[in-house]
Amino acid sequence: MPDLAHAVYAARTMTEPVSESMWARPCRALRPYVDGYRGYRMQGFPSGLHQGLPSRHLTVILSLGPPVDIVRMPDPTQSPGSLTMFAGGLHTSPATIAHDGDQVGISLALSPLGARRVLGLPPAPLDRLLSSWPSCWGRGPRTCRSA
Repeated sequence: MPDLAHAVYAARTMTEPVSESMWARPCRALRPYVDGYRGYRMQGFPSGLHQGLPSRHLTVILSLGPPVDIVRMPDPTQSPGSLTMFAGGLHTSPATIAHDGDQVGISLALSPLGARRVLGLPPAPLDRLLSSWPSCWGRGPRTCRSA
């Protein structure tokens, strides 16, 4: 039965796209600052573009794979860039992210109070831009630079 053998071989060598995601709320003490966090993995999909839409949260992304390739920033005065860790989401227009079909990372949904407590700055400076994580972590608005 060569057809059956070929089908079994093809099934073993062909991989289906994988999309996994897990969302959770933090412990009660952190809820004023963090609305939730999500781990995600997408693997084996066609390459494409993703729209990072505006949100009521400040979204912090930590890529556990290659840097995230942001090809269009929400603020047209910002240059595109590849970032491993960044914060954004309070902007009024989308960011455009290119991907090769694989993405893996963690995202945090921070409240405005969480932005101040975790990042050390009010969320207003992030209303039109994406900022790299190291440029903002606990340093305050005077030293936060755009990505």
